[in-house]
Amino acid sequence: MLLIGGRLNTSRPKVLEAIQARDRDFVIIEALRQYNAGINAISVNAAMLLDREPEGLAWLVEVVQEAVPLDICIDSSSPQALKVASKNCKRPLIINSISGDMTRYNEIIPLIHEFGARVVAMAANEGGIIGTAEGRFQAAMKLLERLQQDRVDLANVHLDPLVYPVSVAPDSVIVALRAIELLKAEGVACHFAVGLGNVSFGLPLRRRINEAFLILSLVKGVDTFILDPLDNVLMELLNAYKVLTMQDPGGVEYLASSRKPGALPQTVDM
Repeated sequence: MLLIGGRLNTSRPKVLEAIQARDRDFVIIEALRQYNAGINAISVNAAMLLDREPEGLAWLVEVVQEAVPLDICIDSSSPQALKVASKNCKRPLIINSISGDMTRYNEIIPLIHEFGARVVAMAANEGGIIGTAEGRFQAAMKLLERLQQDRVDLANVHLDPLVYPVSVAPDSVIVALRAIELLKAEGVACHFAVGLGNVSFGLPLRRRINEAFLILSLVKGVDTFILDPLDNVLMELLNAYKVLTMQDPGGVEYLASSRKPGALPQTVDM
């Protein structure tokens, strides 16, 4: 299972301000907090910098990799920003993302090979995100076939079925998880990824929506999550799931996490 900490994202005003001010201390503290929460990789995003994204993203990569010994997931829709930031990366790299948009695809493939990167692949085609599970299944199959033709090992691909906020698209989770079911039935050899925070945008009590989506995703076989590891309930649910599914036999990780500062207090009675 791959857990990618997603807090260093310029959609958060404090992160945007910190990158603009080149506030290394803020970034280092944020990276360390996520690392100590138990993630495997850390995502960096500087999209809100617009035309200054490449230099901001490269700076973020430099600071984060010096702060924590984690894989770096570079999140950008700009091939130019991905290229500049990747050159700064000395840690194992994950590129987020590639899709069936052939113009973008052809710019990302060389980066995957040059840096030996894993990649988040979006179940979308040149027309964008498709509204049905069957349409996303077809777009994903076409993209995975193309990746194999271009010598990308599907073991290094994390397929994102794409989840809109349910405040905008109420059936978003059902469609995305159904697409995963169809792909699993086909026997595809890739991983499956979701960004947990996307689903709750625009709703109150966002963390509860994210936590419920975590459980639904785990049951459907998702094994890669971009998440907020400082959500204690979310992480404890994840650790409990590992115990119940024999991914943590004997609950070694579960017991260790329950003793960490900030873990939820345990009640005496069930």
